[in-house]
Amino acid sequence: MIVVRDGKYFIDDDLSDEQLGVISGLYHVNTGRPNQFIDFSWWPKHSTWRECGLDVGYWSSACEAWFQQRLKAIKGGYAQPNTATEWRKALGNGQTQVLVSNTKQVAEVFLNNHSSP
Repeated sequence: MIVVRDGKYFIDDDLSDEQLGVISGLYHVNTGRPNQFIDFSWWPKHSTWRECGLDVGYWSSACEAWFQQRLKAIKGGYAQPNTATEWRKALGNGQTQVLVSNTKQVAEVFLNNHSSP
């Protein structure tokens, strides 16, 4: 979406939750109870990925290795869609995310205190 304000163009390049769901191969599966569904996906949902230990702010060699291994399992027929809980277990906890967040905060304080005017 492009929005023009005061002669300036602003582009919304964020994806919606629905679009992110399509990318991750998301299925809403009925549990058998009225109006109750559970999500399964071939790839972790964006929100789950952002919490995992592999998300260090960029696509690292560890991310690529994990992706290739998962892709091979899917193509080989021995992978299945997972729930968010199963993805969290498979990807590890968010301790790396805490480290990255803390490092960014320290770096920001350092740069703010040591930048030249």
